[in-house]
Amino acid sequence: MWCFLKTTDRSFSHVGIYLGDEKFIHAPSSNGRVRIESLKNVYFAPRFEGARTLM
Repeated sequence: MWCFLKTTDRSFSHVGIYLGDEKFIHAPSSNGRVRIESLKNVYFAPRFEGARTLM
């Protein structure tokens, strides 16, 4: 499942893959290291736009 976040003025400006248990994996920037974050994180929680399966 894909997680969509609004990290700029545009909706769905950042995407990650939902892992379950309120966690997702993403690269914070094009040169950033891939990492696992919590959707409850104070930065990501208010920016969460939704999740979708793309099948």
